Formats: sequence, C-alpha cells, structure tokens
Amino acid sequence: MLTITKEVPVAGRYDAVVCGGGPAGWVAAAAAARCGCRTALIERFGFLGGAATAGLVMPISAFFHNGRRVVGGIPWEFVETMAGCGAARVELPRGHISADPEFYKLIAQRMVRAAGADVYTNSYLSGAVREGRRITAVLIENKNGTEAVAGSCFIDATGDGDLCALAGAETRRSGCPQPLSMDFQLTGVDLTTPLLRDSIRHDGRSGPSMNREIHAYLEELYRQGRCPNFCGPWFNTLVRGDRITVNMTRSAASALDNRAFAQAEFQLREDIFALVELLRERYPEFREAVIAGTAVSAGVREGRHLAGVHTLTGRELLRGEDFPDSIARNAHPVDIHVPAAGVQMLEEMPRAGHIPYRALISPQLDNLLAAGRLIAADSRAHATIRIQGTAMATGQAAGTAAALCCAAGTAVHDLDTAELRRVLHAGGCML
Repeated sequence: MLTITKEVPVAGRYDAVVCGGGPAGWVAAAAAARCGCRTALIERFGFLGGAATAGLVMPISAFFHNGRRVVGGIPWEFVETMAGCGAARVELPRGHISADPEFYKLIAQRMVRAAGADVYTNSYLSGAVREGRRITAVLIENKNGTEAVAGSCFIDATGDGDLCALAGAETRRSGCPQPLSMDFQLTGVDLTTPLLRDSIRHDGRSGPSMNREIHAYLEELYRQGRCPNFCGPWFNTLVRGDRITVNMTRSAASALDNRAFAQAEFQLREDIFALVELLRERYPEFREAVIAGTAVSAGVREGRHLAGVHTLTGRELLRGEDFPDSIARNAHPVDIHVPAAGVQMLEEMPRAGHIPYRALISPQLDNLLAAGRLIAADSRAHATIRIQGTAMATGQAAGTAAALCCAAGTAVHDLDTAELRRVLHAGGCML
C-alpha cells in the first residue's frame, strides 16, 4: 500500500454536480441547468450519450406503452430534435427510437451547453470528499492532473454507482449480474431480403425483435463448439446510410472488476470478428459485410444498485402501482439476460410502471441523488428500468430535484415531492 498526500485545485464550484454523461446524466445536467442551477457535468469520454454512443446500443428503448407515450420532457424534446435532423425514427407502436449515434453526440452536447451547464469531458471520477452526511466535492483525473469539483448537490449517473461507492453510500450487487455485451456496426449488408428486412425495425409489427433464423443457426453451432457465447442477435438500423448496429456478443464478467472487465472486452472483440465470419459463411446478405466500428466500451447491463430509501420491486412495476412521489414511468418489458448462450427471459408489462422519487435517494447522504440503471431496484425491476428511455426520464427527475433542493436549501429527503411533480409535469414529463 502507498499513502499519497497532495494538494488538489478546485476546478469549479457549483450548485449541482452530475457524474456521468450517459442517457441519465446529460439529461440530468440539462434539467438542472434549465432550472437556473449552476451545473457541472463530468464524463469520462470526450462525448455524451453513454450506452447509445460509446456502447452503440440501439434502439433507444422505450418511449411508448401500447401505442401511448409515457416518456416526455427533455428526452422527448431530444427525440423530436433528432427526428427533425433526419437522424432518428420513432418505431411505433413500441416507441423504440432508431437513431444515428454521431448525431446523438452532437444534439446532446448542444442541449447541455445551451442549458448553460459546464462540461468536464475526458475526466475520470476518482474520489469523493465527504463531511458528515454531505458530499462536498468529487475528485476527477484528466490531463490537468487531479482536480476537485465542489458542489451543493450531487447526482450519480455513472451507471455502476461509482459515486455512491466512493462517497460511502450503501449499495448492493446482484448475485448473478446480467452479462456484458459489445455492440458493433456493420456496413455492406444486404438489407433488402426477408432475412433482415423485417428485423432491423423494432416497431413490434414488422417482425420479431430478435432474428430467430440466425439465432437458431448460432445455437446449433454453439452446441457443436463452433461458435462463441452469443445473445440475440438483434440488428438495428441507424436511419442514415446503410449502417446497422448489431448486438450479439455476451460475457459473464463483472464490470466492477477492472482486470475481469479488460479481459472480457478483449474476448468480446475477438468474438465479434468470429461471429461475423460465421454469418458471412452462411448468409449471402453478409458476404460483403465490413465491421465499420465497435463500441468504445463493452455495454454493461448491471453493476451496483443504490440501497435507497425505497427499493422498487418488479411486482410493483408489473402491477402498475402508482406512488405519491412518482417521478417517471417505464414501459419496456422485464428483460433478463443470463450468461448461458442465447438465453433471454422476457416478461411483458401489462401497464406502464411508475418510479418513486424515494428510489433515487440514499438514507446515508443528504445531498446525493441517483439516476439511470443504478437506482434502488430489485433484479426484476432493474431488468426493465435499466433501459435508456427510462434512464433519461429518471435523469430529468434527478436534475430537477437537485435544482429544487439547492434553491430551497433542503436535504434531498426533505424535498417537497408534490412541487417536484408539479415542475416535472410543467416540463412535459409523463407521470
């Protein structure tokens, strides 16, 4: 062990500090800043969007339930802006959003900067300074060295609950976390034949989301020992040009173990090339396929879960239980992936679910909020709320709550949730 003592400059002082610029984080930052809150957004990559841009996870799911929209506010404004640029398509009635990840980066950064938030990109969260029940600053690492970003209220939108862990908020881990995947882009694929024509649109009408014919082929090869671990596959249009994203790799490694995660990413990249060769050998549609890009980072379905004031359960979501402090809704099926090749368990939502504000706050800290897939939820609930559309909705709720807490000088536990709901509703959120 080494002990290091050093002075750290304070790069800025803010009302709200958002850690993580993925779907939940950038929306949280935009929401807080629009409320007049001096806001900082910290992101480890040089762009925003997280799962959608670094991870190439498409489509952006799910904004509708049974043809009725359940996610509004800033997320829907973003979708409409993207669609206006010809860079997004709403796949009704499911309400999944096929989108161009490069335009996503551009529109997200425009919205955050227009709101007035300061953005610290290429900055890795490395520590938290805590005084009693409050976080006073976070530490980041970048080309400037170690810097501190001070704030009054902090939002953990890192996905894996990194700020929660660094600040000492209680978190939980699943005994069998959902596996990793590394998505990738292909060009040169013939999309005009029945094999793919009806499975690159995720509207629930054109065809099944998963390509069943290719799944059966890969399953047989896996039994023969000729195919790496796989999932799906799912193919998705990127709207502009002939690129498609592909989700078909799988690894059981933990994203919370640096060495295991590194080895998993190396193997997943090997698997991408092996799987594309298998497709090329069997299907004429893939004979001219070119791997045009792989995800910057493996996609993580499950990391830490906040041990919140309330832990949302799958039972509550599936029966549509409404809460007095509901701040967002979700519509995606319960979607549980297991490490075994090709195995996925889906459970449709009879009605859109409700997410309570209490699932975003920790009993240990007075100025910490969570947003995105790390909010307090059991495994069944997590399997539906981890989806990007829901993450964006909880991001707007967290950012708005942070602004209200800063304005009133209250702890997150003492926030007037009726006022929070009023402000969210006025901003177009669906509650």
